[in-house]
Amino acid sequence: MGSGIYMERIKRTFKKLTIKKSFALLILLFLLLDIFLCLATAGLLQLLPGKYYALSSPLIVCLYSALCLASAACLFYKCKLEEPVRLIKEAAARIGRQDLDFRLSYDSADEMGELCRNVESMRLALEDNYHLLWSQAEEKKRINAAFAHDMRTPLTIIKGYLEFQELSAGSLSPKDLQKQAAVMKKHLARMENYIEAMNSLATPDGIRAIPSLIRPRKLEEELFRTAAMLCQRLHKSFIPESQLPGSPLSADPEIISRVLDNILSNAAAHASCTVTLRLSLKQGALLAEVSDDGPGFTTAALEKGCDPFFTEARDNGHQGLGLYTSCLLCLAHHGSLTLANAPEGGARVAASFLLFQDPKAPQKAGD
Repeated sequence: MGSGIYMERIKRTFKKLTIKKSFALLILLFLLLDIFLCLATAGLLQLLPGKYYALSSPLIVCLYSALCLASAACLFYKCKLEEPVRLIKEAAARIGRQDLDFRLSYDSADEMGELCRNVESMRLALEDNYHLLWSQAEEKKRINAAFAHDMRTPLTIIKGYLEFQELSAGSLSPKDLQKQAAVMKKHLARMENYIEAMNSLATPDGIRAIPSLIRPRKLEEELFRTAAMLCQRLHKSFIPESQLPGSPLSADPEIISRVLDNILSNAAAHASCTVTLRLSLKQGALLAEVSDDGPGFTTAALEKGCDPFFTEARDNGHQGLGLYTSCLLCLAHHGSLTLANAPEGGARVAASFLLFQDPKAPQKAGD
């Protein structure tokens, strides 16, 4: 047992030596062994007749030298090269198959150990790169799906007006037709903006708020009109409430409209009878609260409702992107999106949008 421990220590010490020192040590040891064997054999050969000794002595020296050199080379390869070379070949083969689910480990302080650690570092870098590429590809899919989701509301509004005009053919005044045409034109322009943004956007971090001075009354009118149309299509009542001042606000109307389109669509779909939209200012931000008298959010929805692709059984046909997209847009406007259940029942979604001091120079909260 003691000899086994002693040999194990020798092996560990030998593995810590550099390749150059290991090779020199083995050559020295086998050279000493060669000299010892030659001297021992020479003593035995002296017992032979002189002519046999003269012939055998050089042959024995050459034979021992060749055997010792071959043994030194084999032992060197076995102890210092065989295992790391095998590990590196296996790692290269798996990397070639794009199989990175492994770990290359070789406990040695020599150059081969360092080479194995470098190969492992390369594997980790490739693995991180594959994960990054995969996440970027998934994120692009999410962005494309999110924009497709955002296209639904403008299409719904346009479809609603067209159906209304079809049912009311001949009874609408030119003024009403002109007003409805202007609304549909605006939603078509919004769809064009969505398409342009989708072509230029690579990640959610690329979403940027572009503030401009907007009149509160005009913003109210547009948001309330959209909400009323969405509720009317689903035979729900709409209650508008506003406490906005009369002075202009610096914000991005496109982001605000997209967020509320998503929230109002969800509220109208889940409301029993009524949807309410409240607009107000709070701590330098525009606050939009949408509530409905439906069943409210489940515990899972309150925790994960803003996660991408979160859906529940009642959301058949939905991809779970509306609230996720709205959350991204609120963050781009340095605001937030919160989900809650109202004390009196029903769901409540609050979206805040930080108002900018200078439309040309957006600032984060706390600046």
